[in-house]
Amino acid sequence: MERPVHGRPVSSLALRTERARFLLLGTYRPADIVVSGHPLGAARRNLLASGHARELALGTLSGVDVQRYLSALLPAADALLALCTEHGFSLFVALARCSRGWALAVDSGQERGVDEIRAGIEQWQATGAKLLVPYQLGLLGDAQAAVARQEAALSTVEEALEVVRRTGERWWEPELLRLAGQLRGGIALRARGARRVRGRRTVLASLRKAVALARRQGAHALVRRARESLDRLE
Repeated sequence: MERPVHGRPVSSLALRTERARFLLLGTYRPADIVVSGHPLGAARRNLLASGHARELALGTLSGVDVQRYLSALLPAADALLALCTEHGFSLFVALARCSRGWALAVDSGQERGVDEIRAGIEQWQATGAKLLVPYQLGLLGDAQAAVARQEAALSTVEEALEVVRRTGERWWEPELLRLAGQLRGGIALRARGARRVRGRRTVLASLRKAVALARRQGAHALVRRARESLDRLE
C-alpha cells in the first residue's frame, strides 16, 4: 500500500476504496490507541465500522510460553541497556532497566530486580517524563509480589492508581486493578471472620471493575487476565 500524502490524517486510511492485502497499524506507545481523539483510535474505529478490517485477538499464553518469553527478555534487556547507555539515550536506558528488573524478579525471584526497577523509574522521572509511570509502577508492584513483598506491592499498585486518577493515563488501569484485587485477595485470605468477608467483597469489586474497563477499552488480553483472576475467586 502506498504511503499517505504528507499531513493527511491517519484515520483517512479507513476511507480508501481499493483493497489492500494487509494493513498493520501500530505504535510504540500503547496508550495512543485508547487516548481520546488520537488518530490511531479513529482509524481503528473507522476500519472496523466499514468492515474493511477485523481485529485478531491474541491467544492466552501457556506457562511454557511465559517462561520462554522471560528467558528471552533478560538477554534482550541487557543488550538494549548496553546500546542505549553507549549512545546516551536516557529514556530508553530507564525503560530497559525496568524491563530487566521485572524479568529478574518474576523469572528468578531476585530481590535486586525490584531495586533495578526503582532505579529505572527514578531515571525516567528525572528526565521530566510523565507518560508510562503507571505502567512502570505496575511492573514494580508485580516484581515486589514475585519476591513475596505483598504489602509493599499493594502500596505500589495503589500509588500507580493514584497517578492514573491524577493524570488520566488509563490504558494500563485494568491491569492495575487486577493486580490490586489479586494482592488484596492474598491479604484477605489471611484474615478471619467479618474482615475476611469484607476483604473478599473488595477484591471481587476490583476485579469486576478491571474486566468492565478492559472491555470498554477493547483491551482483549487484559479482559482475559482480569477474567481469569475473577474466575478463581467466584
